[in-house]
Amino acid sequence: MSNLEKIGNIIDAIKKSIGEENSYFNRFSHEIQVAQRLVDAKPENANNWEPLIDKALEYVESEARKDSSDMKAVVESAEKLLAPIGEALKEYVIYCVGHAHIDMNWMWNWPETVSVTNDTFSTVDKLMDEFPEFKFSQSQASTYLAAKEYLPEVYDMIKKRVKEGRWEITANTWVECEENIASGEILCRHLLYTKRFIKEEFGFELDDVKLDWEPDLFGHPHTLPGILAKAGVKYYYFCRGGKNHRLFWWESPDKSRVLAFDDAVLWYNGEITPDLTRLIFDFEKATGLKEYLFVYGVGDHGGGPTRRDLMTALEMNSWSIYPKVKLSTTDEFFTSIEKKLPSNLPVINDELNFVFPGCYTSQSNVKKANRYGENRLVEAEALAVIGDRLLGMGYPSDDIFIGWRNTMFNQFHDILPGSGVHATYEYAQGLFQETLARTAMIKTRTLRKLASMVDTTGIDNAPSCNAPGGKVGVGIGAGAGFESNMAKVSALGGGAISAEPFLIYNPNPWVRDDIAVVRIWDKKVDDNKVKVISPNGDEIIGQVIERGGY
Repeated sequence: MSNLEKIGNIIDAIKKSIGEENSYFNRFSHEIQVAQRLVDAKPENANNWEPLIDKALEYVESEARKDSSDMKAVVESAEKLLAPIGEALKEYVIYCVGHAHIDMNWMWNWPETVSVTNDTFSTVDKLMDEFPEFKFSQSQASTYLAAKEYLPEVYDMIKKRVKEGRWEITANTWVECEENIASGEILCRHLLYTKRFIKEEFGFELDDVKLDWEPDLFGHPHTLPGILAKAGVKYYYFCRGGKNHRLFWWESPDKSRVLAFDDAVLWYNGEITPDLTRLIFDFEKATGLKEYLFVYGVGDHGGGPTRRDLMTALEMNSWSIYPKVKLSTTDEFFTSIEKKLPSNLPVINDELNFVFPGCYTSQSNVKKANRYGENRLVEAEALAVIGDRLLGMGYPSDDIFIGWRNTMFNQFHDILPGSGVHATYEYAQGLFQETLARTAMIKTRTLRKLASMVDTTGIDNAPSCNAPGGKVGVGIGAGAGFESNMAKVSALGGGAISAEPFLIYNPNPWVRDDIAVVRIWDKKVDDNKVKVISPNGDEIIGQVIERGGY
């Protein structure tokens, strides 16, 4: 039986003799156990410290049998016996970071997500009024945008708390996004648009938020440290897919690094209890550091820190035989340990993958929507530049941003991988359709404006025929919106009375040889009389592959 187990048995026996719950004895029971944990972690001090623990236990045990004992005075006397151990314990600091994990539409719809955000942030504000020491850390630009759009008084409160230094913004991505399925381009956009939003709304510099907070992701690609480092991100917090190192350098193929903290044991939904200390000595053994990060607060469906968490933290910090308990921020923790990192800290040059493979193979529609959304946005941006610089159409900044924002939102780690419910994907498909509509109109307007500037006056008139009007193709407007699904330019008939001019656009930055398929409306011409003529007058091989009506 270990010394810690023996102490546990003695504590149980004392509790029975006391016969009722006593807060002072509860304090002592936790103090004596953490004192023993320190002795176990520092066996070189056992000869000096073990006798102190034995003496304190014997004293409390004997006094507890007396009906007249003042347990407060008894515990304070025992703490004096343990004072040398208490001094050593006060060299350790547990940074308690309050947080609320708010899943975007995981098992519910968007209105419920907004409601969760409102209730959580309002509770945080009340706790800040009640506990001046309390600080709170919140990720995801999407939560701040929700507050801005739906909760103006809450948003004003957040800005006030940020200025006070009590509300830490840990958002470097629009949502806590799925990083394996997302393209490298959109991972950069998460950083770009989130940093820009935080700068515009809160007055931050672009590199002020140094942490990428991704606790619940199902995997992390090897290239990510390179992307993060180039965006000024220095630290990475996560819980899934680690390599059994709590703290390490995560290195990408280009040798860029971020300092990663793997919270796989305690996670991000912690509750502050006296058991806080159970990992700190192992962490010191692995890293040489006497500081540890503990994230607390009810999460997934929001909620955040509780009054009990804060009362417990403040009480434990007053205990003389216990580490320091600091209500803190992530930046305080990382900034402190960064100065003390050992030279032999592990380096992981690999991906951190992955969990829940069943999610990755489900909900194929949202994965299809994601890829189309990413690709259509890149294409629309290129065309928007042409429209702005060459055609004087102006750059559609709002349309482009909303498209990226929608696509980034749909990359939340419960949406894109496939672990949501029906309501999750109803909303996601709505955002996707809005993105397609915006990108389609950028593409359509630009290409049609460009086509209108091409001189086609040299095209010969079509032959006469017996149809009403006496010409081939006197109709106009056929095919309105036809074939425009997935953000294509529609196959609208332009109403050319004679031969039909087509502008073929190659969106790729390289020369391309391919087959072009076009739709011609209202041209009643025999197949063997159809000709395809290039801009320089050469005849190109062409073929009618289908005839039919709308």
